[in-house]
Amino acid sequence: MFIPLEFGKINSFPLNTYAFSKSALNVYAENKNLEYRKKIVKNLKEGKINAVVTPNELSGLKDYLGEKKYEKIYKPIWESEKSKIFCVTNVNFNSPSYSQLYNLYINRNIHAGDLSIAIVAIEYSLPLITDDYHHWSLQQNFFKVYNERHSKEIAECLAKKEKRKYFEIYTSQDFCKLFLSSLK
Repeated sequence: MFIPLEFGKINSFPLNTYAFSKSALNVYAENKNLEYRKKIVKNLKEGKINAVVTPNELSGLKDYLGEKKYEKIYKPIWESEKSKIFCVTNVNFNSPSYSQLYNLYINRNIHAGDLSIAIVAIEYSLPLITDDYHHWSLQQNFFKVYNERHSKEIAECLAKKEKRKYFEIYTSQDFCKLFLSSLK
């Protein structure tokens, strides 16, 4: 089921929800991670995991694959009663928390679609699943922005000596090995 939601108007997501970049969902790109991407798409369709995507990511995926392949592979997932695909719209690129990432966008070091899914993952403390080199090259920036954005929650955890949440980023291969292997 495809569920559009507006950025900033969401409190939380259900368990087993992850932010996916277009690279982690692309089952046509021939490379070493193809088998893992197919597992991700299969598990999404079966409703074992939930996805958060952005219109920019979906548009990039559709552009890369073409309309026919996109419709053939992803439309059954979007329409499945078992799946939950949350599409976060109106991502706020230039809020104070994300000014550092916005500057990367302005300087053309990253595409808007790549930035939008990273911002959603940071804002909602969701693991980012990506095989995109843009994301991996900016990993340290994402950690810094995450820590700045969630500084209050981090301080509370440290004061209570509780385990705190960190920004998580995984390749499709790591995601399958760490998370999907535990699903039945």
